[in-house]
Amino acid sequence: MLSFSQGCFVGALAGINCWLFSYPQDIIKTKIQVNPIGTFKKNRLLPDGGFIDCGKLIYKQQGLKGFFFGIQPCLVRAVVANSFGIAAY
Repeated sequence: MLSFSQGCFVGALAGINCWLFSYPQDIIKTKIQVNPIGTFKKNRLLPDGGFIDCGKLIYKQQGLKGFFFGIQPCLVRAVVANSFGIAAY
C-alpha cells in the first residue's frame, strides 16, 4: 500500500510520462483539426493530407521542438491531476 505522498509522486511521474510520449501525436491531430482541408500534401484517399504529411511539415518548418510547443502547461496539469488521482485511488 502506498502512502499519500508516494501516490502523489507516482501519479505525477505517470502523468509526465504519458504526455511526453503522446504529446507529439496530439500536436499533429490538433494541426489537422484546425487547418483548412488541403493545407497539407493532398492524398487521394485522405482529403486532409494525413497524419504523416502533417508531421513531416511540422518537422520541416519547426524541427523537433515543433512537436512539443506548449507542453509546459500540459505537464503542470498532468502532474496535479494524476498525482491526486492516483493518491486518492
